[in-house]
Amino acid sequence: MPIIITVTHAVCFSRTERDCDRRAAVAARMLHDILKAKKCDVVLEISSSYREEVDSNRKDARDTLWRKQLNRTIREQQKLGKVFVLDIHSFPPDMPAMGHLKAYFVELDMPSSLSPGKRYQGWSDADKAWAWLAVKESIGETNSRVVLGDGHNDIMLTSSMTGASTVILEVNESLDILGEPELGNFFIHLTDELFMKYC
Repeated sequence: MPIIITVTHAVCFSRTERDCDRRAAVAARMLHDILKAKKCDVVLEISSSYREEVDSNRKDARDTLWRKQLNRTIREQQKLGKVFVLDIHSFPPDMPAMGHLKAYFVELDMPSSLSPGKRYQGWSDADKAWAWLAVKESIGETNSRVVLGDGHNDIMLTSSMTGASTVILEVNESLDILGEPELGNFFIHLTDELFMKYC
């Protein structure tokens, strides 16, 4: 069953202003390589759009070539089985209330505006439990958390609408807080505990 990794804010222009997710693409490639080594069916989709011009995970970007290709990829991969879409971002260590964390998940749980009584839930309770086990085994549960998204991440919303499982993973951009070996260890545990169930 396929895993699709997306990175929407990888393009950086400024060395001084934070205009992108500085660590997201590197983290995504690392996880991609780990999944490939485990013989998982994985697709890596990195947007080439600059966030200040087109925010690839917002509703306004649905008609962009990258989003159309991503939606086609999700639909094609769903023919092979259940799909998991992981949208990877990164955050600065001075981020209020979160900057001390090594990583955190953003989940989707919101009512449908078109179907009363229906909810869009990004991932299952079982997926969340497996991911949290990986956290405890690697970076430690005091260094992470799961937070509820605000519904603005359109990749997560549209993925959920198609029936795919989906969540956002945010990783700290500071190597002092989350070094490369520790990030790799976290991804190995995340693969073993969660993603192998989709491979």
